[in-house]
Amino acid sequence: MTERLAPPAQRPWLCLWGGAAASLLSVGGRFDVPLAAWVAPLLLLRFLRHTRPLVALPAVFAVTVVSAAVWMAELAVPITWLTFLGDVAFGVAYGLPYAADRLLGPRAGTLGRVLLFPAAAMSVEFLLGTYGPFGTAYGMRAASQHANTALLQITALTGPYVIAFVIGAGATVGNLVWERGPHRPAPRWAAVYATAVALIVAGGQLRTMSTDTSGDTVKVAGVNPSQAAIDAETAVHGASRLAVTDPRRVDRADVRRAMRPLLDDLFRQTARAAAAGARIVVWSENAARVADEDHRAYLRQASAAADAHNVYLLVADLTYLPDAPHGRDETHLFGPDGGKLWDYEKARPIPGLEIYTPGDGRVPVVDTPYG
Repeated sequence: MTERLAPPAQRPWLCLWGGAAASLLSVGGRFDVPLAAWVAPLLLLRFLRHTRPLVALPAVFAVTVVSAAVWMAELAVPITWLTFLGDVAFGVAYGLPYAADRLLGPRAGTLGRVLLFPAAAMSVEFLLGTYGPFGTAYGMRAASQHANTALLQITALTGPYVIAFVIGAGATVGNLVWERGPHRPAPRWAAVYATAVALIVAGGQLRTMSTDTSGDTVKVAGVNPSQAAIDAETAVHGASRLAVTDPRRVDRADVRRAMRPLLDDLFRQTARAAAAGARIVVWSENAARVADEDHRAYLRQASAAADAHNVYLLVADLTYLPDAPHGRDETHLFGPDGGKLWDYEKARPIPGLEIYTPGDGRVPVVDTPYG
């Protein structure tokens, strides 16, 4: 039996700080570094496995909680007691796979030690993505790998959660090699893992190369408010877009003042997309901000734009109401003849951020020449 030497005393703490830095760069925000999502669990597991649980677990939970807070800060989420509790809950949830590895891993054997952490990480992502109030907005490791289209092709078969397993397995196999070096079974596990990742990437690359895009296709455009329009809106409200999602705290006169430049920008972009060949144009959630008394006129303008440009136009708005529930988060689809094809209200408002009455959750379906 080969004796394993403990690392020098300072090295686990270097792993903690390195893992923390990498974690903050892989939260699904604006400043993500794809490689950081792979490095963070590798280093944090190294720290955990060579530090007493009573010290290591609080430290790692602190990293996961702060990572969730960084994500919220990057999105400019208003800090309320509910969003604060949500931040802590997310952080604790994403720290649980580390706790499982530290507390259960030593008794699980080599196979269990390799698979326990990635399986737990994937399970947490699935449960929070399916049942959590934010859905898949936070914590999906697949989002951090958005530039690696070959790797992400596997999500067509498995959903995005498998990427958490692949990254987590890289961390456990990497730690096995780190701890045992060339001694068995580390090289064998490393070879199996490298082969699996190579097959996933190669298969994904073949899929992208073999996909025939020369047949019947349709050009689709996504429209967001421009930065200039957002800046103008912010100047009117004196606050960011997310800070004015609670209709109870917004001056309706300000909503009406900010509305016209914003709509002009969105419809100008819609016209530009149609001129570039788009046959379906989709606005981002809450792209338009409209007072209830202006809502019909806004929909008439959307209908006219769809008709004039011969496109399917999905407009999205936050409509401010004078009475409870004070707001609606909704979309409206117009056909190329200007006819309205659906109205849809958001079915799962985010607790602490959106006070709207949920819609019925029935996803509308419309037959078009494109599907």
